[in-house]
Amino acid sequence: MIKFSATLLATLIAASVNAATVDLRIMETTDLHSNMMDFDYYKDTATEKFGLVRTASLINDARNEVKNSVLVDNGDLIQGSP
Repeated sequence: MIKFSATLLATLIAASVNAATVDLRIMETTDLHSNMMDFDYYKDTATEKFGLVRTASLINDARNEVKNSVLVDNGDLIQGSP
């Protein structure tokens, strides 16, 4: 087991020496609650502050800033706009 660990460690070190550096932007969304509409139900008026269209615009802007971007979502999508 020690021989295997030493071999693995040596391989990882050798690979990291030859590896190129990559800038990566990790974006995350969570608790969207299906808020697809740009409507503030508390104020009973349309808004540009939130909604799926606003979220998509922010994500696209962020992706355009950095070539290597990853978007992950924590879920919780099935509760939200009436």
